[in-house]
Amino acid sequence: MSEESFQPEFDIEEFETQVSRKDEDRIIEAIAQSVRNLRDQIDDDILDETFSRGRGEYVLKTKYTKDRLDPEPTTKDRVIEPLLDELGYEDYGYEAGSFSTTRGEQADYAVSLRDISGVDSSRLLIEAEPLKKRLEGRGHGLDQVKSWLSQREFESDFGFATDGLVWIFVRYDPDSYTHNIISRVDLQPVFRTLYENQTTRQDPPLEVVSDEDRERIAELIRTFDFQNFCSIIDDAQEVIKRKQKEITGEFYDDYIKYVFGVAEGEEERRARSLVGDGVDAPPDATGDDTRLFSVDLMNRLIFIKFLEDKRIVQPGLLSTLAETYDPSIHPQSLYKTYLDPLFYEVLNKKEEDRSAQVENIEFYNDIPYLNGGLFRPDLGTENDVDEREFDVQDSVLMSIIELLEQYQFSTDGGPTDIDPSVLGSVFEKTINYLTTDPGDQNADLGAYYTPKEITRFSAEQTVRPALKEQLQETLIEERDWPEAEVNQYETIYELIDDLPGSTNLITRLLSDIDELYVVDPSMGSGHFLTSVVEEITNIRQELWAKTEEYPNRHRVKRTTVQNNIYGVDIMEPAVEIGKLRLWLSIIAELEEADVEELNTEELALPNITFNVRQGNSLIGYVGFPEETEDGLSTFERWTEDSVRSRYEDVIEEIELYEEYKAFPEKSEKHRQNALELLEQYREELDDDILNDFQDVVENVTQDDLDNYTPFHWVLEFAEVYADGGFDVIVGNPPWDRLRPTRDDYFVRYDEEFPSLLPEEKEQRQSVLLDDPEINEGWEQYNHEIEVVTEYFHKSGEYQMQKPTIGGTTQGTENDLSSLFLERIFQLTKEGGYVSQVLPGMVFGGAANKDLRTHLLDGTTIESLVTFENKGIVFPEIHDQFNFGVVVFQNSGRTDELKGIFQQVGMDVLGDFENKALRITRQALREYSPEARIFPQLQSQEEVEVLDTIVQYPPIGEEQEDCWYAKPYAELHRTNDTDRFVEDQSKGDYPVYQGSNIYQFIYDSTFFDVEPPEFWSVEEEVDSELSAKARIRQKNKRKLKKALFTAFDGSGSQVQFVNNLLEDHRGSELSEDDVLLDCTEYRIVFRDITKFSNERTIVASVIPPEVVCTNTLHTIRPYEINPVEDDLSSEPLHSVYDRIFTDESLFAALGLINSVPFDYLMRTKINTHIQKYKFVESQVPRLTKGDEWFEHIWTRAARLNCYGEKFEEMQERLGGIEPVIEEPERRETQAELDAAAFHAYGLNRKQTAFILEDFYQVQNPRLMDDKYLEMVLNKYEELAEQKEEDRATA
Repeated sequence: MSEESFQPEFDIEEFETQVSRKDEDRIIEAIAQSVRNLRDQIDDDILDETFSRGRGEYVLKTKYTKDRLDPEPTTKDRVIEPLLDELGYEDYGYEAGSFSTTRGEQADYAVSLRDISGVDSSRLLIEAEPLKKRLEGRGHGLDQVKSWLSQREFESDFGFATDGLVWIFVRYDPDSYTHNIISRVDLQPVFRTLYENQTTRQDPPLEVVSDEDRERIAELIRTFDFQNFCSIIDDAQEVIKRKQKEITGEFYDDYIKYVFGVAEGEEERRARSLVGDGVDAPPDATGDDTRLFSVDLMNRLIFIKFLEDKRIVQPGLLSTLAETYDPSIHPQSLYKTYLDPLFYEVLNKKEEDRSAQVENIEFYNDIPYLNGGLFRPDLGTENDVDEREFDVQDSVLMSIIELLEQYQFSTDGGPTDIDPSVLGSVFEKTINYLTTDPGDQNADLGAYYTPKEITRFSAEQTVRPALKEQLQETLIEERDWPEAEVNQYETIYELIDDLPGSTNLITRLLSDIDELYVVDPSMGSGHFLTSVVEEITNIRQELWAKTEEYPNRHRVKRTTVQNNIYGVDIMEPAVEIGKLRLWLSIIAELEEADVEELNTEELALPNITFNVRQGNSLIGYVGFPEETEDGLSTFERWTEDSVRSRYEDVIEEIELYEEYKAFPEKSEKHRQNALELLEQYREELDDDILNDFQDVVENVTQDDLDNYTPFHWVLEFAEVYADGGFDVIVGNPPWDRLRPTRDDYFVRYDEEFPSLLPEEKEQRQSVLLDDPEINEGWEQYNHEIEVVTEYFHKSGEYQMQKPTIGGTTQGTENDLSSLFLERIFQLTKEGGYVSQVLPGMVFGGAANKDLRTHLLDGTTIESLVTFENKGIVFPEIHDQFNFGVVVFQNSGRTDELKGIFQQVGMDVLGDFENKALRITRQALREYSPEARIFPQLQSQEEVEVLDTIVQYPPIGEEQEDCWYAKPYAELHRTNDTDRFVEDQSKGDYPVYQGSNIYQFIYDSTFFDVEPPEFWSVEEEVDSELSAKARIRQKNKRKLKKALFTAFDGSGSQVQFVNNLLEDHRGSELSEDDVLLDCTEYRIVFRDITKFSNERTIVASVIPPEVVCTNTLHTIRPYEINPVEDDLSSEPLHSVYDRIFTDESLFAALGLINSVPFDYLMRTKINTHIQKYKFVESQVPRLTKGDEWFEHIWTRAARLNCYGEKFEEMQERLGGIEPVIEEPERRETQAELDAAAFHAYGLNRKQTAFILEDFYQVQNPRLMDDKYLEMVLNKYEELAEQKEEDRATA
């Protein structure tokens, strides 16, 4: 935006600032003194012109001063510094920028902000210019300040640019790479008034300044006074974020209303919209074609609004065209009269190639040719519909132009402006509406707009190390720099800062950057890619700054987009939006003067048709399909030479297309040639992949394959693979699970369908399926989902989706994010860097074990941050949803994990290196040896505690002469419901669920534990209704397998075991041979829980004759150890051996219910205690004779063995006395917990940390401050007793 048209971007009233009359008076007096100081050196006739003329006129020069002084120091000494003093800046350093001393890029002043709490920025940078010099020009003033703030090595997010007369305050947002102008104050009228007063009346200064001028001074104080400045920067981030959220929501509502006809609170879609009846489409256009045209039209109109802002086209061009159009004069529509020729005949053609018809329209004069493909008249690369046959209704187009005029479009990123980052958020939301299927909503696609903090972090964590390694390799291998010297630099900016200013060297290193290839395989609106563009552009500029040649940012960014950026999305409109954002990021760097100074080739946007593509990233070849001599399909890993030899002609045509960006006809010719070649090669690969589908799924047709839009990476990006492959992959893949749902399908025909009750859905579905077309579509929908899921399961393309845990294969959940992660392992070159945003189950779910194993063993994880959503990061999804951002290098193995977990806000991403925890590989492996889940820790103290805890064996690991715990589900709440009755009088024994127990409690004696909801009958009463009979049926298989294995069976298990028993006892195996677990006292624990409950794990020993559902995991009291002598027994109960002694049963219970074990489980649990997570968790396996065994089991038994049902156990334990009174129970459990800390080997510091860190709920049953303090006291008493015993031993 030019200086003359500058508009304030901020309402300073948003902040708590103070201005007094006294403050104003001080500034007025300071300005008056500055005028006197200037008059000492400059003649009045020069000053008169200086203060009277506009910006850029009568800029202070040496020749204007009496002593031939340098203009800038004169301005600083006589104007700027006196004002800084009065504004409260007591300690401003000179020539800040020691990071860049060789570049001549130092700020004039730096003010330390390190002592200001709540502000991450370490300094304020101030750039001074000579009096009256324009501040908004290229390479100085505001542009210079923006450049510094963009360089993170300056550690600053705030800057001033001033010539003493005009003061501009800018804030940099490192997450969105944008600059926000907080305030601009013009004091020239004040200087003019005080100058005229001194040369005429010479009244007291305070008397001559008008109210209007006082308001200017008040504005200066309100924003530039140091105390007010500190108040602003403390709140700026939140205020800006709120403003941008408001403007995003407002524009989004308008966007979908005028484009798609969707308005909040209206059930029916509006007809007066582009998709409604606003577009007159040609006969051969589909509904998706109309939507794509509508989105393209809106993109173009918005693009023009940004061109207006940059003065690349006439300001107000769209509104001028709308006002000029007169339907009584013009025979065609507004669109056909003005916009069609503007798009296709002006913006799409060089000036010398434009028709005489458009040359005669004055509004089009001096509009440059920008290229880029945005105004090419075709609907996507695969569409044959002629875009120029579309028309738009005048009323709809007029309303859209009027709408756009209500907003301020600015590439500078003002808080109340529509800028490219705001558009990204809006566009991502509109993915809901980009197809004719209402079921294709963003929640189903898993498409959510990723916050800028995450995209910045991802770009920074991947681009910087990847480029640092590339530059280091060149310096070592080509320039013979000592390897130790090159590798000493921790960041790429440190490396660049120490480079010599050799043009030859810098040019060579810049060519390295040209060969960095970055892709987002699920790009959406391109938000990750625009962050990557900024990172690479900043690094390019740092290198250029080492030389005398310093190209403007527009040229550098254009090169970056053309050479480095690639993207894929399954939705064509999303791809077009992504292109628009990339082009806008380039346009943002243009200044008004550039249009006149740059030639056509320099101004033209890059051709990125072949960089940013539509396709299905998950289906298609990464290598080459081949066939062995015996006719079997195999897969050839691509090499640079193999790709180039196969697709040399494609690569050549794409390179020529990109080269001729300034020559439309030549460029188009090579584009068409490339498309034809791609189609030819694509058909061959499609035939191969169709065969792959048909090998694993029946009845797959070519039409099915076309619907899946395969994307053959090695072909579509042949130029990348011919040069080594992708160096960096970023993105946030869809989190949806691939499965057919009737909500997804039937909402296409009834928008209310998802909100109906189950019975209503059944009725509505039945009615809808009476329509033959809907019925056929339903079958086709299910067929398509079935085909693609079968392909993913069986094709062999994806090998990490069905892991084995504890000998059991985990069923794949068809999660798209899991498939994307495995595909990314394939796509990334060896040593490449990856950052992905993934749902929490990737880091802890059973089905993702193999992916985690590969991350640990086949990559080097550089960082992992997990979040609880809480509606903050992704407002569209549930508050309790967990997700993480992982960054890894695709080589080596992870020896130390840097991470931080369960974060609620995103602040941690701004200081990850200092806040990250360090977890060793050994701790990771021992923490979860079977499932390989990642611990959810939040402090290094937790890591140290974890290191101590995981030294013990997993609780489910079988060891000789020692107990172990293997949980299982005895009955299922749904599948076995036929064995339950709700009327106690009709049952013989209770069926327990999770709510029927608490720690050391099996009924409501002490706490308000729910009574049993279900009961069941004995087997002899009715075996068909007996829960025990059902349990016998299930456990018969386990007994049969144990016998088969023990006696080295072969062939059929049933036949072998029956023959074995008939030989020894004369009868086959029967259900009576099963010894039910409910014949013995046993440990159970709740399945449903949360880490934020008072206790995560809740266990108890329950009495015999009680059975349990799957909400109450049962730990088996018996193991099966058959020997030959047992085979003559009937029933075979002698093969069952108890796993626990009576004492060790309660020792195990005490440890499971202990605070240390609970603390460990909290790091693994979301809403359920999965059995595999329990089994692999560590416990000291205490047995008789071990230290702490007696102490723990006796207290656990006294807590649990109360009531008549435990009289037998009391006797078996030697007449142990139960603890009945509540105070004594608290003390007993505290003694047990204290002993458990000792048993784990946790020292006092670690014990105190766990107790202080333990999550406390409101109104706890037990875990209040007094209890936790009691545990620590008991721990200390036990430690003292231990020392005394040791001393007397």
